[in-house]
Parts: sequence; structure tokens; C-alpha cells
Amino acid sequence: MVGENCLLSIIWLILVVLFFYMSFRERKKSMQPMGSLKPSIFKSAKIIMAGVDFESFARELEKANQESHKIAMTAYFLAGLAALASFVVSLL
Repeated sequence: MVGENCLLSIIWLILVVLFFYMSFRERKKSMQPMGSLKPSIFKSAKIIMAGVDFESFARELEKANQESHKIAMTAYFLAGLAALASFVVSLL
């Protein structure tokens, strides 16, 4: 019984570290601009083709990308907290 409890605690601890690490990575990604959207391309000339303003589209895409990383960061962080709580409970 003690061996099983120890193994369970180790698994929870690994999950805690994994989820917090993933949360940290998503936080970093949410602060970085998308590399494929070079702002200089859109600053040099206003590109409007087929009724689409590509400068506005690029800004909107950038904002949506950063927001999705923030959502993922929050989900990983909450999963890390849940795993941490389970780790503490497994020690009791």
C-alpha cells in the first residue's frame, strides 16, 4: 500500500511540473509576435485585395493568436493547481 501511494505521489508531482512548465511556455508564446507576419510588409504599402485589408487582418490574427495562447496558459495553470492539490492529498 505504501509503495502504491509513493508511486501515485510521484506521478502527481510529474504532472505538476509538466503542467506548470507548459503554462510557462504558453505565457512566453502569448507575449511573442507571430514571426510570419512581418509588420514592415504592411507598413510599406496598404494592401487591399478583394475587399480584404491585410494590415487589419494581420493585426486581428496576431491578437487572436496571442489570446489563444493566454487561454491555453490559463488552462495549463489550472491543471497544474489541480495536480498540485492531488499531489498534496496523495501525501496524506
